[in-house]
Amino acid sequence: MEEFEHKGGYDLDSRAQAVLTGLGIGPDRFNHSVESFSGGWKMRIALAKILTLNPDVLLLDEPTNTWMWNPSSG
Repeated sequence: MEEFEHKGGYDLDSRAQAVLTGLGIGPDRFNHSVESFSGGWKMRIALAKILTLNPDVLLLDEPTNTWMWNPSSG
């Protein structure tokens, strides 16, 4: 139980929802099955799964995809 708490287990749902929302998947779609999304949205869901785990390092291919990088924000 201590490890669960230490790793933020109680905050998992709120972290996942925040990440999904940040990637453009709104609350109205949280309970949809993954199979109902197109390929591009499934990639965002996979990325959300990784980001929710708070990795120390994340290496991404194609960092200039427009949904990941906004030139006006630096």
